[in-house]
Amino acid sequence: MKINKVEISNFRALKKVVVPLDQFSVLIGENDVGKTSFLYALDKFFNGKKINTKDDFFCGKIDDDIVICITFNNLQKDEDLDKIKHTNGQIVIKKIFSFDLPPKAYSLSEDGSEKPISSDLLKKYFSNDSFHFIPVRRDLLVQFSMSKTALLGKTIRAKMHEAVKSTDKSNSVSNVEKLLTSAVQEPRKQLENFLREQMNNEDLGLIFDDLSVDPVEGVSFLVKLSDEKVDKTPIENRGAGTQNNLIIALFRLVASSNVGGKIVFAMEEPENSLHPKAQRQLLSVLQAISNESQVIVTTHSPVFVERSK
Repeated sequence: MKINKVEISNFRALKKVVVPLDQFSVLIGENDVGKTSFLYALDKFFNGKKINTKDDFFCGKIDDDIVICITFNNLQKDEDLDKIKHTNGQIVIKKIFSFDLPPKAYSLSEDGSEKPISSDLLKKYFSNDSFHFIPVRRDLLVQFSMSKTALLGKTIRAKMHEAVKSTDKSNSVSNVEKLLTSAVQEPRKQLENFLREQMNNEDLGLIFDDLSVDPVEGVSFLVKLSDEKVDKTPIENRGAGTQNNLIIALFRLVASSNVGGKIVFAMEEPENSLHPKAQRQLLSVLQAISNESQVIVTTHSPVFVERSK
């Protein structure tokens, strides 16, 4: 899935904008021109929940609806999608948010007419299962949780589902626990390898400490890092640069796993807290991710501006 164009009206700092997007898009601009508003608008579109905060409406005018219209292409073959595709293969979805009401969703035909779109189709292709946004304030404890919307949770849940599905249904509970524990370790090792590569540190170790796998209660663990200086330090106690690299490693893990099909990644100021050399490494990582999944970032970094389209 790829977003070709986004049209936004009456959302936060954006009275009316039309923004074309590429497979890897870098948005630049002065402070307070609406870069963050743009990413949050995408998040609201895919999240699909009602907007009940006055500050989310342009100039606080809650009588004026927020309208977010997105043009997609490169969607997979599906009979229900084919019904709303244009002759050029594009699909246009429009969502209208009235204050404190569930959004109304429509597909737009080539003549501009609107048709209601089913909630099942929205959930399958145009929900937060297909979009992941990380704001400038990185909440690692959220991203490393086992929830359905967390980056790590999306990957590990899929791995565990595959493991359980492929096993003999007559297996005992203890054998299922062992199977699930093994499924957790595979993405942990991938994350560790990505992190070592990004930080150029072969001594770095990623640990899922106090790992508990229970078929009924679920999975829980504490994420910690070790290197030549410290042993098993909780991720929230590491520096901002290391935390940023963990987020990027998670991006790479989800992109390489292709969990839930193609996912659009959005990140606000990914260069935050990184020195120029690390920013260049990060840009290379994001460009590599964009070979498989669409990536949208906002930035103030000269490195990103000079080295990207």
